[in-house]
Amino acid sequence: MAEDREPIAAGRRGHIWVYGEGELGCVFLPQYRQIGDVDQRWSWVKKRLPSGCRITQDGDVEGVFVFGVDNEEALAYAVKAIQHRKKRTLSDEERERLATQAKKNFKLGGQDDNGSD
Repeated sequence: MAEDREPIAAGRRGHIWVYGEGELGCVFLPQYRQIGDVDQRWSWVKKRLPSGCRITQDGDVEGVFVFGVDNEEALAYAVKAIQHRKKRTLSDEERERLATQAKKNFKLGGQDDNGSD
């Protein structure tokens, strides 16, 4: 498991980390500052917190909430709130197929198929 305060899941709007003994923390940081939109995002997150969560920092547009590591509902909610996306894992065959396809679609360095300009 990660050390205290070290992010264990990063997303577009924040991250989740080990907060303390048996707890995880989630910081919600909106990425864009659109007029009238950002303030509502944190308010929306706060209003819908699952049971077992507590807010430790409540800013105007960002905040932090913590929950127990065994609270699966809160973890799922935090992952959704920060917009965490799993990275695509490619097998060796998929990677080779995509590389071959890319070579066909894009001529690397402006060269033609026989390697000359």
